[in-house]
Amino acid sequence: MGRWYRFMSRGIGAPLFTHVLRTRLVGAEVIPPRGPGIIAANHLGGTDVVFVPALLDRPVSYPAKAELFEGKGLKWVLSAWLRSMGQVPLDRRGGRAGVDGLRPLVEVLERGGLVGIFPEGTRSPDGRLYRGHTGVARLALVTGAPVYPVGMSNTHLRPGFLGLPSLRTAKAVFGPPLDFSAWQGRGGEPEVLRRVTDDIMRAIQQITGQEYVDVYANRVKGGELTPDEVERHVLPHPGAGTPPGLSA
Repeated sequence: MGRWYRFMSRGIGAPLFTHVLRTRLVGAEVIPPRGPGIIAANHLGGTDVVFVPALLDRPVSYPAKAELFEGKGLKWVLSAWLRSMGQVPLDRRGGRAGVDGLRPLVEVLERGGLVGIFPEGTRSPDGRLYRGHTGVARLALVTGAPVYPVGMSNTHLRPGFLGLPSLRTAKAVFGPPLDFSAWQGRGGEPEVLRRVTDDIMRAIQQITGQEYVDVYANRVKGGELTPDEVERHVLPHPGAGTPPGLSA
């Protein structure tokens, strides 16, 4: 990534998040100085996507919806800016288009870069941890890259001193890498994708201590489920409802 990324993340972002907003990374030394890796985190606030890249020593590429990269005029300017900040287009339509849409992230990993992803797909509607989408598992099984689970906490901007925005207690805690090389080449098996995704989500939950809800967060945010229906999907941990017996 170029000078613009370094200027925005290290020149502006790092001082802002460290000295003004007082955020911090914990355990980030698990990220090696080089080599591919997938940073998989829970998603609570709008600052999550800039928080970790600003404080991490290595550039991180996050997916953004593909529509933001299309068009001319001001949309072209937005597209150029997103690319300069390491954002890559991702097709979120699901199915075959969604699988093929992961190619830009695969290319980042094949070049030895870091990819950041929020498996929940959207911000949690109530602070709980929701069912993970399988894109993170596809990336790990296609590339063999290790997955670094990250637990975000208190990343909502709130009034601080003199009413100024504050993230004073916000932090991102890194867990040890997860190795799914034993499952590599089995990315076409739905049971394997779900198992790997649940393992990643369980590692995130172990860091955050969040209550787990085994439905996709966008179903809750879209009003598809009533509060009572959501409560019926609360499980002790991801994968608790998966039948045993699947082996590597």
